[in-house]
Amino acid sequence: MYIVTDDLIVTPMASVSSVSYLNRLKVQPFDIEERVISIGMKEALAILKASLTSISSLTNGLKQFTNSIKRGT
Repeated sequence: MYIVTDDLIVTPMASVSSVSYLNRLKVQPFDIEERVISIGMKEALAILKASLTSISSLTNGLKQFTNSIKRGT
């Protein structure tokens, strides 16, 4: 398993390094959301396009392919 950040940095997933990374970013555990998606040609092209125009490549490139989950309701 790997962790891919919004700026397209891919690192192997290890619990210690993941917690350390989140601590450096000052992210609270309840702000984390896991999503499992399949990346096909359409999604890959959307990520590529977003990576050329934004620093939030995954968020912007995959926004149209993910279902929005409402919190606190």
